[in-house]
Amino acid sequence: MIINICDSPNVLEVMYIINIVITIIKVIVPILLIVSLMIDYVKAVSNSDSDILEKAKKTTVSKIISAILIFLIPSLVNLIVTTVAPGSEYDKCLANISRDTIKSAYNKTMDGYLESAESSEEYDDYITANNYLIFIKDNDKKEEYQKRLEELKKKIDEKREAEKNVNGGKYSKVDFSSFKWTYYKARSGPIKEYESDCNPYAIYAPSDESSLGGVSLPLIIWLHGSGEVKVGESAFLNSGLLKVVKEWNSYNLAPIPAIIVAPQATPGWWGGHKSNHKTIYALVKYVKAKYNIDPNNVVLMGHSMGAHGVLELTLEMKDLNLAAAVTMSTQRKEYGGKEGQAFYSKLRMKGYGEFESHQKFYDWIGQSKNYTYYKGATHGKVPQMALTEDLNKDGISDLMYWLFSDGADTLSKQEDTSSSDSSGRGSSSGQSGTKPTPDPITNHVSIDSVNKTIASAAKSGGLYSRNAVVNVATTLVNTLSGSNYHVPYQLGGMYHRGKNWGLNPGWGTVITHNNSYVLSGLDCRNFVNWTFKQAGLSLIRGYGYEGAINNKYGDVYSNFSDGRAGDVIDANEHIMIIISNNKSSGSYTIAHSVGGYGVQIRTYKYSDLTSGSINYKVYNMDGVYSNTGLWCSEQSGYRAYSGSCHIPRSEFPSYY
Repeated sequence: MIINICDSPNVLEVMYIINIVITIIKVIVPILLIVSLMIDYVKAVSNSDSDILEKAKKTTVSKIISAILIFLIPSLVNLIVTTVAPGSEYDKCLANISRDTIKSAYNKTMDGYLESAESSEEYDDYITANNYLIFIKDNDKKEEYQKRLEELKKKIDEKREAEKNVNGGKYSKVDFSSFKWTYYKARSGPIKEYESDCNPYAIYAPSDESSLGGVSLPLIIWLHGSGEVKVGESAFLNSGLLKVVKEWNSYNLAPIPAIIVAPQATPGWWGGHKSNHKTIYALVKYVKAKYNIDPNNVVLMGHSMGAHGVLELTLEMKDLNLAAAVTMSTQRKEYGGKEGQAFYSKLRMKGYGEFESHQKFYDWIGQSKNYTYYKGATHGKVPQMALTEDLNKDGISDLMYWLFSDGADTLSKQEDTSSSDSSGRGSSSGQSGTKPTPDPITNHVSIDSVNKTIASAAKSGGLYSRNAVVNVATTLVNTLSGSNYHVPYQLGGMYHRGKNWGLNPGWGTVITHNNSYVLSGLDCRNFVNWTFKQAGLSLIRGYGYEGAINNKYGDVYSNFSDGRAGDVIDANEHIMIIISNNKSSGSYTIAHSVGGYGVQIRTYKYSDLTSGSINYKVYNMDGVYSNTGLWCSEQSGYRAYSGSCHIPRSEFPSYY
């Protein structure tokens, strides 16, 4: 069924232009016909040439027929449309389109968004309505909407604060501020009653079990690497997971919802060193007796030698009844033969590492998707990267969420991250329990063909340049638009890690994210990351709002209107790429991925971007393009390459 264009302001804008063109045609065609006929007959009469006169008579009929057909095209289109879709009101809208009707259509759409948000009092509905404000042409209505949005935002904030104080998360009664590491030397401390010959160890827990508020917590058993075998207390507490946990508050993440024990091993964790096993058993017995550990949430994780130990001890100490196991930087491709393969394939496992070859173990046990490859990372950096990764920006460690699900939200979520993306976020393409209609990109375009087109556009702009970034963004949008497609918005959606280049063949398919059905696509951050990668540039975590805090981009332009093509606009964590700065009209043309719309190119006036409550900033990206920026040599888990913003040409796909 054809869309009712009277309700679609974007379509009305197009039809308004078409209406003008049709009117011009109706006027111009008869005039051109008369002029053309007069010229033909004047030539024939002035030359007294009977042949020319006869030819003029013959062409007169064909010209008149052509003019009539052109004149009747709008009527024929109207007849076809009303026949195919009699309820479309095509003729009515076409006849009555004006600037006022377009304004009314925008207002009607805005009314719908705002009424929905006022009814639900949900943050993501507020964001959708707030984002649409820039399309309102009527200044009086715009001011009215803005006041209603401000009142709604105030009400939502008050509601969320009340919910936070009353409900909280699964472990909201736990006083995590009282948790700390305590180190004990060999054959000493509280586990001595369970094992007199124990190794040194550290425990992360409150000194008083009453701090748990009667809540049963998970247990994490941490196995360190070979570098920490013989070190003293200070070095031990400042390595791997122990160091990250000590510095946890600096990552602005919800507290780790677990008691953690970290035995210090003799060389190797395997069976020949039984003191390691004895120490682990003693630690588990002690914390279970003292802190009411959840028996269904015991996790074993380790780094390097400790990651090897995770594989060994899961087989050798099956009575630990592990809920999950996590390896970081293990080189074991197989372990335990067929028995091991059968065992690990049934155990929840997750792996992280600096080498792609480490994934082979996860391929072997049929859990390939549970391995994360940190290309360019150093060996010792992997634990920090794995533990603090927060791709969907919900303030919860992704690893903690994977391990403990909703329990990882130790305070209470400040936003519904299944469907919002800060000020640039909006409703995802689906809600819990409702599957959206899939619209795979492969039904619309040839992936290989579009990838080559994007690569050609990047190269024509000059790789590593502003022009290349702009060309990639516009080519993606325009090429897909030509095939009636756009990349859907998906919170956390990405396709720029490791060897992933070009279009994701999975875009538009139905997936689950945070227990909601959504269409696979890109969110605002990852659209920017994806675009820069196609131009040969590697971005790290440190753009948008984080860039503002950590000064990752360099200087913010003092004048909002000074941004250049290839710079980035940040709007409270929603980021956009500047396609062009139209100073004559006082506007930016930008490319972004926004909730409810997906990846698109739009033009916004400076005044529209700066008149609201959102704090927009324009970042100068010179450091990225010149490869000399502050963070171009900085290592991070969010980098694809170490030591450079420019991706080596050897890493480009073959079609570049």
